[in-house]
Amino acid sequence: MVRSEKHVGFRSAIADGCLLQVNKQGELGFVNPRFELWERWEPCQSGFRNAKFKDVVMTFDIIPFSVYNRDTWSVSTSTKEISNRNEKASKESDEQAVTHDSQNSTKYLIQDRDMLCRKLSERDTRVQQLEDRLEKLEKSYQRLSLDHANCLESLREAKKTISTLESSKMSFMEQISEKSNLVSYLEEKCSAEAEYKKELMKRLEEKEFRIKQLDGNIRDLRDMLNSKERLLAATQKNLRNLRESISHSNSIPIKNREIVVDSTCRSDGSNFIDSTSNKESSLST
Repeated sequence: MVRSEKHVGFRSAIADGCLLQVNKQGELGFVNPRFELWERWEPCQSGFRNAKFKDVVMTFDIIPFSVYNRDTWSVSTSTKEISNRNEKASKESDEQAVTHDSQNSTKYLIQDRDMLCRKLSERDTRVQQLEDRLEKLEKSYQRLSLDHANCLESLREAKKTISTLESSKMSFMEQISEKSNLVSYLEEKCSAEAEYKKELMKRLEEKEFRIKQLDGNIRDLRDMLNSKERLLAATQKNLRNLRESISHSNSIPIKNREIVVDSTCRSDGSNFIDSTSNKESSLST
C-alpha cells in the first residue's frame, strides 16, 4: 500500500511493482509501472472508492485469526511433548507442500496475468485505431456536407441566372416583333424610307446575333446544371457509404473483463495482495 494524505494506492510485487489502475470501462488491472502516476483510492464504509471514478468501489472482508504465544506454551508430560513434536513436523511438511503448491499456482497466475495484459493492450490499441478512424470519417463527412451545401448554393444561383436570361430573351423577342411590324408598316407606307429600313434591318440582325449568343449561353448553363446534378448524386452516394461505414465501425462489441483482487493473510502474520484473473473471462478474451 502507498499513502499520500487521505488517499492510498496498491502496488503488486508479483506484477513487477505495477500499481492498481482503473480504465474507462471500470476494469481493474496492474498496468502502470511508473510510481509518479499511481491511482488514488479513498477509504469508504465498505472498502475503498476510486478518487477519479466514483462508481468504482473495492470491498474488503476482514477475517480475524486466532494466535498464541509460543513462549508461554508448556508441556506437562514427555509423551505429550513427543506427540507435539511429531504433530509440528507433520504440520511443517504440510506447510511446505502448501507453499510449493502456492508457488506453482502463483507462477501460473503470473503467466495468465501477463497474457491478459497483452490481450488488454492489443484491445486498447485496436480501440484507439477505431476511434482515430471514426474521427477521420467524421471530418470527411463534415467536409462533404460543406461541399454539398456549396453545390446547392451554386445550383440556386444558376437557376436565378437562367430565369434572368429567359426573361431577357422574352423581352428581346417582343422587341424583335415590334421592330418587324414597324419595318413592314414603313415599307407599306413609304418606299422612300428604304434607307431607314436598311438601318433598321441592320439593327435587327445585331439583335438576332445577340439572341443566338444568349441561346448558346443558356445551353452552356444547362450543361453546367446537369453536371452539378450528377456531382450532387455522386456526393449523396458517398455520404450513404460513409454512414454505413460509421455504423459498421460503431457495431464492434467490446467484451468486459474483470480482475479479482483478494486480500489474504499468511500464518506467520505477513500480508500481501495477490491478483488473479477469471478463467472464463480469459477464454472469452
